[in-house]
Amino acid sequence: MTINIPMNNLKEGQSGVIISVPSDGLVYGRLSDLGIVKGTSVKCVRKKRGTAAYSLRQTVFAMRESDAENIIIQLSEAEEND
Repeated sequence: MTINIPMNNLKEGQSGVIISVPSDGLVYGRLSDLGIVKGTSVKCVRKKRGTAAYSLRQTVFAMRESDAENIIIQLSEAEEND
């Protein structure tokens, strides 16, 4: 079974693959510059006070949870069973 969730709902240590990114011009451009594109693996490293740190492509970056809620993640099979 496939489980899709907004990226801001990933718990620390959870990972998945990006399946949907907002497509409006400026926002999409900035996200794609960071490597946040469909098909990319991402892992939640840390969450604190409305912000989370995510790891993807050997980079760790912080993002507001309000921005991350628009990015949809397909959980890894191992994560689905937790």
